[in-house]
Amino acid sequence: RLWNLHAKNKGSGQIIAHEIILLLAMAKGLKDPVLFERIVKEEGSRNEDHNNGRIGEMWFECGNYDKAIFYLEKVNKSSGQYWQVDDLLLKAYAQVGDVEKQKKIAWQIFRSSRTKENFEKALQAEAPAKHQELLEQEIHGIIQEKKLESQSVDFLLEMGLPNQAEEYILQRKNELDGNNYGSLSDWVEVFEQQNKLLISSLIYRALLDS
Repeated sequence: RLWNLHAKNKGSGQIIAHEIILLLAMAKGLKDPVLFERIVKEEGSRNEDHNNGRIGEMWFECGNYDKAIFYLEKVNKSSGQYWQVDDLLLKAYAQVGDVEKQKKIAWQIFRSSRTKENFEKALQAEAPAKHQELLEQEIHGIIQEKKLESQSVDFLLEMGLPNQAEEYILQRKNELDGNNYGSLSDWVEVFEQQNKLLISSLIYRALLDS
């Protein structure tokens, strides 16, 4: 009945946004991805990345992982929506057993946001037994970076590697920026707990000079 009312109102040119919202909610409640896809297309949005992301997520939630992958892979990597779909793609690839694509997307997620959680995802996709080898590769890559990257320090500390984090910062101490108050405050707290007085004093100096 609601769909028929929507079709009638559409034909008469009446505002139908609230009907679209109700129809989408109904399709989700019914776990009907075919209806959901039809409504999204009926909505007429020109944001294809957003549309494909929503449709792919709906197919994923309904257990059709091939369909989910089909739509999620259409989302442009430079799109603002992409960060919302990469984790879904990782899970979908795992469900269909596509190991190579699973590895690729897992490392892609990690490279875009270097955290312990994302490293564990990449490790799980690659090979849990290679934990130390892969971690050492990451440490080597971080040490080779030309400038100080806050995310790299965060990662090293999150992985329980204060010595490597200290070495990394000391090699780039002139780049310490006291305006980056949040990160520096977190770092100095860890270094003080480790009784690393030199690096702690350098960070405090940067904070005072800002």
